[in-house]
Amino acid sequence: MQKQWFPSIGQSLLNLQPGWLATPWWPGDTLRVKQRSLIRILALAHREHLDPQPLIKNLAKGHRGRYRRRLNRLYRRIASGTPILKALEQVPNAISDHDLLALQLGMNTGSLTTTYDRLIQSYGTRADHDSDNRKNTQIYFASLSVIFLLGISFIITFIVPVMAQMNKEFNLADDNLSNTLFTILVDWVGGFLPFGFLIVVIVALLTWIPIPHRLSKAARARVSLSYSAITQSQILDLFAWTIQSGNSTDTLLESLSQLHFDRRTRRKLELANSKLQSDTDIWSSLADCGLLNRQEAESLNQLEHADTRSWCLREFAEQKRRSSYRNKKIRSRILHPAITLFFALITLIVAAAMLSFLTELVQALATVV
Repeated sequence: MQKQWFPSIGQSLLNLQPGWLATPWWPGDTLRVKQRSLIRILALAHREHLDPQPLIKNLAKGHRGRYRRRLNRLYRRIASGTPILKALEQVPNAISDHDLLALQLGMNTGSLTTTYDRLIQSYGTRADHDSDNRKNTQIYFASLSVIFLLGISFIITFIVPVMAQMNKEFNLADDNLSNTLFTILVDWVGGFLPFGFLIVVIVALLTWIPIPHRLSKAARARVSLSYSAITQSQILDLFAWTIQSGNSTDTLLESLSQLHFDRRTRRKLELANSKLQSDTDIWSSLADCGLLNRQEAESLNQLEHADTRSWCLREFAEQKRRSSYRNKKIRSRILHPAITLFFALITLIVAAAMLSFLTELVQALATVV
């Protein structure tokens, strides 16, 4: 019946690929989850000696927007003959900087399979403290800003002139509360509107555009103690893996001083590597450069067994991650109410101005009657 009455339409519907049905219309996962899915795909291809190109191409079909474009760009780089790690380096944020660094070190030491396994294991056993509270706060601030800027612009443009004219017609006092509040609204908030729009645009750029991601991350690293703690925990994890594998920590330090993605941390690692060449033990040299504290360095020097030292390094790394997560949570709990109170103050001024004007208008009409 379908082919008899609707031959062309029916055939096209029968041949329609249903892949779009499995693709979300909006991003459902965080960037970190998407990056981890790519790591699992690459680990499978490496372990089973599979061609990663069709796997990456099919993975891209399961995403939309920015991350799909990254995966397609990665697919094209690999299809052109670029090695996988070089292609990942040329496509920022396809995987995290720390994971890329770990894979590069694994390639240099010939333990790439073990590195994949440890990265995937860390995803399942370690608490994920990388929740993007900062981005959620930016979206919340930008949304409220747009709503309030539009509302205040409408009130200043259309409502305030009408109320000023009514003040003149009913001979209301010029120094009443409503006039004072409307003056504050027009002079202060109205004068802030162009800067408000500019701030909203900047926040939107920092939230959605991927170009300044590394620059903004480097800027945060200069003022953020939590970012430094996360970087230290990642380095300690790498040392723990190296000791557990039986590889040389001196070689790891030299490779880190050349490959680490953060410029400030790389300089510290270069200084630690130079101190290590002058017969200083590795833990003291890391402590001299601020990547460990003195107590941690002394504890590591007192340990003799490699397994115990590796466990101690993992515990130090986990403590730093927990401290960083706690600091982020405290800042988020302070910043979110502060933003709400800021907009609540503007709402209070507008509401008080409106109510006081209505009260004064009723009193003037009562006097006339």
